[in-house]
Amino acid sequence: MAEATWGEAEWKDDDKVRVLHGEQVEPWKTWATCSGPWKFPNGLMQFLADAGFKCPTPIQAYTWPVLMTGKDVIGVAKTGSGKTLGYLLPGYIKVKRSEASEKLSCEQSRGPAMLVLAPTRELCQQIYEERDR
Repeated sequence: MAEATWGEAEWKDDDKVRVLHGEQVEPWKTWATCSGPWKFPNGLMQFLADAGFKCPTPIQAYTWPVLMTGKDVIGVAKTGSGKTLGYLLPGYIKVKRSEASEKLSCEQSRGPAMLVLAPTRELCQQIYEERDR
């Protein structure tokens, strides 16, 4: 995987992150640091790199380490900053790992395995479309 320098021109104004509560975590600034046994699968990170994503966005870099340990996060960032992928990927991975370890059945008759709430219909539609990408 070709690693990009984090905070290049596209994120130059977005790398100011404040942690208001909780422990300070080391952000995952490269696809390599996002991969590992309790992190994301290597193949998924390679897929993102191949799809043209240079590196995690600041909101992803700071929230993924927390979300992948099962803790809650409130992340605020501007439109186009990667928030949707920032919370969908950890949710998908948690569901898939629970399903693989037989802790969770994703049969449709059992109800949703993951629930995403959105305050408006428009945002809900955007999340749905992003999910399909």
